[in-house]
Amino acid sequence: TKSPEQLDGTHLHITAGTNNTLVTSFLHGGTGAGERLLYKISAEMDRTDEWNADPSKSGGDIYRVNGFMEYLFGDVEKVSFSAGTTYTKNSNYLAAEYFGTVNLKSFTSYISGKLDLNRFTVRAFFNYTENRNSWPDSGDFQDWTIQTADVELLHTIKIRKHSLLWGL
Repeated sequence: TKSPEQLDGTHLHITAGTNNTLVTSFLHGGTGAGERLLYKISAEMDRTDEWNADPSKSGGDIYRVNGFMEYLFGDVEKVSFSAGTTYTKNSNYLAAEYFGTVNLKSFTSYISGKLDLNRFTVRAFFNYTENRNSWPDSGDFQDWTIQTADVELLHTIKIRKHSLLWGL
């Protein structure tokens, strides 16, 4: 994980290997508004075939997109937002040789915001996950969805050289 200042531009990375492995990533980040605005975006795709004796089975694809932006409006005061999604397209994973292959289709997304005001911080999160998986030899599918939403209020108290962080 690199900060926007460390990225400072565009990066493309491609890795290929056996079992039709292909891993790609695109990153772009930097600063703006007199270096008070920090931003970063990324997009990735992973593909590989299943690691078992049957080379005809595809392992599937995983796609990810993420974004981050932060604005410094004081000496230490800042506001930041991040969001992203991961999509797993009909991927087959070998759980264990004796167990067999699990087929997974999954979608996960999140959004978060954070406000830092010196010793006070407010953070809010929302996560959504939707999965469909099937177990070996059964053909039965299990569908499940998870949603979470959280809001946190944090306060830092300085005690000499130490800090005490507490929150709700």
